[in-house]
Amino acid sequence: MSETLHKPLASLCSLFTDGDWIESKDQSPKGIRLIQTGNVGVGEFKDRRDKARFISNATFARLNCEEIFEGDCLISRLPDPCGRACVIPDCEDRMVTAVDCTIARFDSSVMIVDYFRYYSQSQPYLSAVERECTGATRKRISRKNLGKVEVPVPPLHEQRRIVSILDEALGAIGKAKENTERNLANAKELFASYLDRVFTRPNEGWEETTLGEACVLKSGTTVNKALEKSVGDVPYVKVADMNHEGNESEIVGSSRYLLQSDVKPNSVFPVGTTIFPKRGGAILTNKKRLTKVPICCDLNIMGVIPPDSINPHFLFFYFVNVDMRELGSGSTIPQINNYDIDPLPIFVPSPEVQKSTVEKLLLLLAEVEKLEHCCKQKLWALSELKQSILQKAFTGQLTAKSSELELVP
Repeated sequence: MSETLHKPLASLCSLFTDGDWIESKDQSPKGIRLIQTGNVGVGEFKDRRDKARFISNATFARLNCEEIFEGDCLISRLPDPCGRACVIPDCEDRMVTAVDCTIARFDSSVMIVDYFRYYSQSQPYLSAVERECTGATRKRISRKNLGKVEVPVPPLHEQRRIVSILDEALGAIGKAKENTERNLANAKELFASYLDRVFTRPNEGWEETTLGEACVLKSGTTVNKALEKSVGDVPYVKVADMNHEGNESEIVGSSRYLLQSDVKPNSVFPVGTTIFPKRGGAILTNKKRLTKVPICCDLNIMGVIPPDSINPHFLFFYFVNVDMRELGSGSTIPQINNYDIDPLPIFVPSPEVQKSTVEKLLLLLAEVEKLEHCCKQKLWALSELKQSILQKAFTGQLTAKSSELELVP
């Protein structure tokens, strides 16, 4: 096969322009729909009808907006990733798009829009876009630089052949991906359902109390920055350290430490404490950890210390079942206080039943984590398979036979 001609993206379009600068004050409860970067997926249009925004006909005229139509291609100039593209379907709406989306209306005598939609998912294209991006903290690409990105342009009959093969091959990969993600979601839902049943529908003989009555609530403390060490005796844990390597479920270390001589005894969170963020946006992450070693925490973390009569893992699983996002108070900055935790009811069985309950939960959780690991491996394999097929498609190596690859079962 002869070498395919490459042309700049903008040169393939009859219209290549950015969307319109539409501010919140310009928006209306109904009218002409505003399509934003969040609607642009990687090769797919994300409808998100429940979050749709609109402008009025008067605003459309006042701002001299560019209307977009079914079959137009939208390219996001913002991450993630920059340059991702989708084709506008029939949404039964008049539509405009935001300034961070580029409208690419392809010249149908040169380029089939679905051919570009597939090419936009390939690594060569995404890498070319990445090279043209600017911005230290948040990457973006200008329309001018986006228009310079070169696209392979085979004859239209070859574009149609490639699209036909990719429709079938990537459609099968997409279905396998959906099934994998659904299996994982079902497993997590099963665990969450069992967990909820354990802690909200107690068996006979479980004693009802409150966290305030049964446990000790403890907040972190401020430590002089000069006392923080890269190595030391006691991990000093901040919210970010809850994601430190090894701390995925239990706190075993930190990015900073304190010397034992610098630690006040009443500032230590003992082994078996359940900790969680108590201030700011971190509450929305809904994460909790169990301390496996004694630690100190900063002011943005709260801990709940169980008495000898409550198994630490039992208490931790209780908190796994609590949505911390529903507890936060504060008008501008969310905050969890002692009075949010104190009245929470907890049903406590005998130590023997706690132990057996924890063992069942740990076994079930291990199975979910095992499935999650397998699903992640499968999703990675599907992603690699997709890129392999796209690589062949845009280097002239793809035939119907070569696309019939066995998917991961």
